[in-house]
Amino acid sequence: MSLSTTIPPSTSSGAPSGAPSGALDKNDHWLLNTLATAVPGTIGVVIIVFNLIGNFGNFNVIAATWRSKNLQSKHGWLLVILCSEHSLCLLFEFINVYFALSGVQITRRSCLLYLSPYIFISFLQSTTFIALAIDVLLSFTVVSRYQKWQTTGYCSVMAFSPCVLPIAFLTRLWSQVSDEIIFLCNPPLSMDAKAVNIWGGLISSINITILLIYGYVYFYSHQTKKRTSDSKMAEKIMRSLTILVMVFCFSWVTCMGMVFLVDYFTENPIIIMLVRSYAVIFAAISYSQTFYVYYIRSEMYRKEFKKQMCCEKADAASGGSVIRIVSRSTNI
Repeated sequence: MSLSTTIPPSTSSGAPSGAPSGALDKNDHWLLNTLATAVPGTIGVVIIVFNLIGNFGNFNVIAATWRSKNLQSKHGWLLVILCSEHSLCLLFEFINVYFALSGVQITRRSCLLYLSPYIFISFLQSTTFIALAIDVLLSFTVVSRYQKWQTTGYCSVMAFSPCVLPIAFLTRLWSQVSDEIIFLCNPPLSMDAKAVNIWGGLISSINITILLIYGYVYFYSHQTKKRTSDSKMAEKIMRSLTILVMVFCFSWVTCMGMVFLVDYFTENPIIIMLVRSYAVIFAAISYSQTFYVYYIRSEMYRKEFKKQMCCEKADAASGGSVIRIVSRSTNI
């Protein structure tokens, strides 16, 4: 199917169970045809815009952490890893832009070849969110040991130990790949139907784990807040975490929901393709969020970002006090 392919006026694959085989009426056909025609241009614009917005933000987080001693905590370096993964994901989306705008046909096998590194990194950015959640949990619960752990080794283990998961998944993908022509070259369309279900199940499990850990941290911090006089700092930390989780749920979870759940609502391959194509919008939001959330919610990060964007020299000895709970080194 090329990008200029129009939708046939009727197809039995879109008919719900028990419905007449006429499938699509004239209005449905017009709407789907319009959406399908708009996919290449819309996706191209979205990816270009979010590459500018997202990579600007991700670069600022990386550069600010590199320049300022105040940000060089375990949490800060995990954010650097996350932003690096997000920038790579955004850049890999240009493969999708090329095939969307050029109209060049591509097989699922060729698409998977191009996107295997992207799928690998996409998995890692999800598990890095878990690492950030666990990092906050450890900084609350095992404070003395947390302070003693060496930052480089700690961050490497937290961020990269889950590599076995995407490697195993990619092995499964390559064992079942076909030479079918696909509409666009993006991760969900590069996979067969069973692989998409496996992918959705794994990502859903990761998302639930993140929410459970952050939920536990939220309730634990409220207990800590009652036991200490540092209630203002605890409140600031939990506000930052709440915003991060809200943005994460809105973007990445919505994206994965669109990719994974569409099969349960329709059997129409055109609708499934459209939903999975437009899901990239929410993925791009997820890849672009970190700088803006921290700029809004963290006074310390905001001061460092302003210094950086105003071309001022970062002062490692100043730049705002580090928010700490029971003298921990995680900066929020």
